Amino acid sequence: MNLVDVLTERAARHPERLALIEGAGASRRELSFAELDHQAAAVQARLASRGLQVGDHLLFAHPIGIDLYVVLLGALRGGCIAVFPDPSAGRSFLGQCCERLPIRGFFGSPKAHFLRVLVPGIRRIQKHFWPSLAKFGGGSSGLTIPDGARISADHPALITFTSGSTGRPKGIVRSHRFLLDQHRALARAMDHREPETDLCTLPVFVLANLASGMTTVLANTDLARPGDCDATAVGAQIRFEKTSRVAASPALMERLLDGDPSCLGEMRRIDTGGAPVLPSLLGRLTQAAPTADVMAVYGSSEAEPIAELPASEYGPEELAITQRGGGLLAGVPVMEIGLKILPDRWGAESEFAPLGVDHVGEIVVTGDHVLKGYLDSEDDSETKFTGPDGEIWHRTGDAGRIDQYGRLWLLGRCTARIGDLYPFAVEAALDVHSSGIGRTALIEVESESGRSRRLLVFEGSLSEEAENQLKTDLDWASIDEWRAVPAIPVDRRHNAKVDYPALRKLVSGS
Repeated sequence: MNLVDVLTERAARHPERLALIEGAGASRRELSFAELDHQAAAVQARLASRGLQVGDHLLFAHPIGIDLYVVLLGALRGGCIAVFPDPSAGRSFLGQCCERLPIRGFFGSPKAHFLRVLVPGIRRIQKHFWPSLAKFGGGSSGLTIPDGARISADHPALITFTSGSTGRPKGIVRSHRFLLDQHRALARAMDHREPETDLCTLPVFVLANLASGMTTVLANTDLARPGDCDATAVGAQIRFEKTSRVAASPALMERLLDGDPSCLGEMRRIDTGGAPVLPSLLGRLTQAAPTADVMAVYGSSEAEPIAELPASEYGPEELAITQRGGGLLAGVPVMEIGLKILPDRWGAESEFAPLGVDHVGEIVVTGDHVLKGYLDSEDDSETKFTGPDGEIWHRTGDAGRIDQYGRLWLLGRCTARIGDLYPFAVEAALDVHSSGIGRTALIEVESESGRSRRLLVFEGSLSEEAENQLKTDLDWASIDEWRAVPAIPVDRRHNAKVDYPALRKLVSGS
């Protein structure tokens, strides 16, 4: 069985149930599971008529919406391999992705088709498809619905490209089996219940929702920058569709809380992840949604989910640990994953010697929904290794520890360590303080004398009294200098992770 089989079964089991909803007012669209299956089959037929066969690569450059999922599922039904470059990485990155694979088809929005002029790699693609492809067969009667292609569970389904430590596109290949295993892990960890309605802004989670038989509301905003989402529009959509749950990035959750927190008041479940979920956000969500199970989800592109944390577990004792530099609580690892802490020797080979309770090191994981290898095997050497029993382990690059209760605590990126200090531990500690400052970031800079100094950059302003108190409370971090800035730069994809290279340029004035 593969992912397409599961979705087809869903269409047969509850054909009239809504699968996808987008937009609002006159632009609102919806598709039932039967309509989604029907239109995906029509797309499969059109792709086949244009010469796309099992194993051909189809490049996607289209905003998240119903059309995207109709064409994606049509491609998967026909055994095509969907290719998704990181949309925030720019044209140069996109061109490199096109050079890595023999891409035969391109599906994109009208705006994206201008890339055919700007990116030679896209210009060389033989078959081009517009959004009208998703409407093919949408209202036709008597359309012959083809069977899905005979493809195995191990057949590649998706390839997503992210930038590795070198900036070269790193291809993450997900098979149909991998997507099914990921669906099962997400469904259990996130307590999927049909026929609930979920407002979801995390693309891979939508596939898990569909496989679980839930209705997915696609947020009525531009998700290219979740930190700038239209909170009013999303809040109105939540009310109109009577959604009982939300799955979104911390940046989008912050926007909702700042703009329309009351829209969360009737939620049963809230999941947030994709970036660090700080205690202050969990507290605000719990206050805005008192009846909801508020959960932080920790994972990565190669392994999602890894751990989950109910907001209620971040009690006074846990907050005090964070405030003392003990890191960010991420919760208990999900049951489908194996997790160990190895000595932090990022960039060098290390033997499989797991550390004990409360020892800080690198987080490594294994499991059915953990990526076993990349598109190019040369990328495996940085993050993949074979354990003593022959299993493939993934090095997350994140530092952490396991406490006496089996809970995972995050300390930040291994590469960010300054001596024996992890900057993220300082940033998490400052989140717990009620100082009134916004986002913070700790970096190491060189003074004019050439001596390294620890610089704490923060948004907002501090009174002299508040600054002195913070310096006393954070004496364990040995911070040399505090500096206020209007805004700390963040990553383009999630709008939540500190962009440290950009921050260094900002503070240096270059």
